[in-house]
This record gives sequence, C-alpha cells and structure tokens, in this order.
Amino acid sequence: MPLPTITIVGTVVNDPELRYTTSGRAALKLRVACRDRILDRTINEWKDGDQLFINVEVWADQAEHVAAIAVRGTQVIVAGKVRTREYETKAGEKRSETEVKDAIVGISLVFQTVSGIERDRPAGTPAQAPQAPAAQAPAQAPAAQGNPFTNAF
Repeated sequence: MPLPTITIVGTVVNDPELRYTTSGRAALKLRVACRDRILDRTINEWKDGDQLFINVEVWADQAEHVAAIAVRGTQVIVAGKVRTREYETKAGEKRSETEVKDAIVGISLVFQTVSGIERDRPAGTPAQAPQAPAAQAPAQAPAAQGNPFTNAF
C-alpha cells in the first residue's frame, strides 16, 4: 500500500543537514516542529497546544535550494509521503518518529520575507528590473497550437 501524502506548516528546529551520496546526489535532512495554537476563551489569549516534531527528507536539486535558504527558525510548508518509524534505543526504550519522505519544501511567507535568492548577483549589487522580451510574432496562431485555454481570459 502506498504511503499517504501529508502537508504541514511548521518551523525548522535545527539547521538543515546537507550531504551527498557516493554518486553525487544531494540529500537534505531537517526537523520541523508543528504546534497548535489554542484560544483560551476564559482569558481571551492564545496559548501553545500540542507539538509534533517531524523529520523531513529532501533530495536532488531541491535539497541544495532548501539548504541555501532555510535555517533554524524558518517557517516552511512541507508536502510528502508520511510514515512512522519505530526503533529501540541502546537503553532498550521503544520510540517512534514521524518522517516525511520525498518532500517538497517551500518557504512560508506568513511571518517572514525571503530575500537574496538571486545567488548569481555579486553582494551589494542592486537587483535589475527584468527586461521585457522583444516583441515577436508567434510562429502559429494560439488556436492553431491546439491550446483550448488560450483565449479563455
């Protein structure tokens, strides 16, 4: 049976750990905390509720992109296949961990902004406005290309 897919919003609790396989493929591990916020109506204040820690695994180019942007405290949106792994510690205690495998990770912009994504630009150089492409006539009329939604708007 395939693993179920889950989407979570949480905070990165440790700096992401980027490694490479022997074949050169990037692998990133990070830990995300998700917490409920509960309104206590007796005092009309928000309080912290239950907390869940989830290990996240990201691969390939996305692993490098996330490692370049996400740090401890970054709020992220994670989607992927969820599973629970059970194990036993050296002391004989049984434990379990929730993991999201093959994850897609995005930066949440609810409480933060993202800047400095243009890595090819030297530090201190202002960003340039994108140049408008030169006007060109399409090779074929849009309807002739077989796209039924071209003139939808």
